Amino acid sequence: MGKQSSRSAERKKRKEFNYPNFFGIILAHIFALCGIWYLFIYGISLTNWILFGIFSLLTGFGITIGYHRMLTHRGFQCSQPLRWALAIMGGMAGEGYEYEWVANHRVHHFFSDQEQDPHSPRAYPGIKGFLWAHIGWLFFKYERPDLYKTFQDLDRDPVTQWQRKFYLLIVISGFIIPFLISGLSGILISGFLRLVFVWHSTWSVNSICHLFGSRAKDAEGNLYTRDDSRNNILIALFALGEGYHSNHHFRPTWAYHGWEWHNLDMSKWMIQSFEWLGLIWNVKKPVIDKGLLIKEIPKIA
Repeated sequence: MGKQSSRSAERKKRKEFNYPNFFGIILAHIFALCGIWYLFIYGISLTNWILFGIFSLLTGFGITIGYHRMLTHRGFQCSQPLRWALAIMGGMAGEGYEYEWVANHRVHHFFSDQEQDPHSPRAYPGIKGFLWAHIGWLFFKYERPDLYKTFQDLDRDPVTQWQRKFYLLIVISGFIIPFLISGLSGILISGFLRLVFVWHSTWSVNSICHLFGSRAKDAEGNLYTRDDSRNNILIALFALGEGYHSNHHFRPTWAYHGWEWHNLDMSKWMIQSFEWLGLIWNVKKPVIDKGLLIKEIPKIA
């Protein structure tokens, strides 16, 4: 009886509607559509194309390299200037401040595709599960399990605490800078359209990469089947390498998700570049033999 009551309470908390998230996401999509309308009516200047590309990459890498591979999984260490830059770039992506994003993602790994996973497609059957994993879970308040509500490394991190305090200003700066360079079109295209593009690239890892694609293999050809994570090359292209999601779930702490040199993992290539420049060190890398992972027992990290 106690367990049933606990589960019911957990589901009730999970169903509590998050009005700020809902209206924020809806408004961002409306303004993004205005940006698309602007493109059809007025076309797009070279300046706006460049701005859109630069801000998509900067904010995207802020999430994939900063929030995810460095802060969530401790896949490498980096210099303080780069640490601050990644915190700002990640904040400008508008996906939440570091502490909340990292904590939720760690819970996702601890309970991947289980009941307490915040965004598993298994939560509902069919298309409803896909939509839940992609965007639906963001419309509801999610209370993390008691053991995963706080994390000492994040509590001690001064950059994480600073970013949390000034998060809204950081997000707003991602609109002010394009406006100062390109006016209204800068806000619509390099601000809102870029924001929504990066959002859906990230969300596709939660949805598409837990439904469609191939599983990671070890050197003996054994498939990784601990959860539903998949490698999807198309999502890897748009999400800067995050689409090698089964690889990542097989070994979460590794900073490289695309294990082979030719894999479309732009975040890996940036990490390699920063390592060469001496801005990143102690990078956790995969051990590969003939294109396959050397067999190890998977760990959750």
